Amino acid sequence: MIVFDSADPEFFIAHVDMTLIDAPDAFDTFATDLPDGVNVFQALGELLRHHSQVTIVKLAGLARGGGAEFVTAADMTFAAIGRAGIGQIEALMGIVPGGGGTQYLSGRVGRDRALEVVLGADLYDAETAERYGWVNRAVRADELFRESPRRGGGHAVGRLFAGHVCGRR
Repeated sequence: MIVFDSADPEFFIAHVDMTLIDAPDAFDTFATDLPDGVNVFQALGELLRHHSQVTIVKLAGLARGGGAEFVTAADMTFAAIGRAGIGQIEALMGIVPGGGGTQYLSGRVGRDRALEVVLGADLYDAETAERYGWVNRAVRADELFRESPRRGGGHAVGRLFAGHVCGRR
């Protein structure tokens, strides 16, 4: 299992650095082995989606645009109530999500909700994201980061994962 979280309590991943628009060749060295029509951000999402290990996001800050796409590409996400926020903000900039947001999101929330999220460009809290199916569970922040007393430590996210897989909520 690979668990992603952020050292910055305000942000998970804010978005892609939009100055890259002025440097379209910035990732050319990373893109040499990618299939035609696939950009670096889509390739990252596909790497997460097809990884041999389960990928889990502990979302306690904001994930917008490219950050939301990263979250959506992971296998599971647990979001902190009162702290987490997620949104596809590209429509506010006159662009479409380019890192898999439109593809991955509809698989999680359905076509109609995905259209609402992408075209509305709103920021969604943990509980709404859970209700929509965007994240697996909305949990208290202290539960998200609590150390597990079992087997000498480890994050409680392992217990959350096990509980989710076994059907316990």
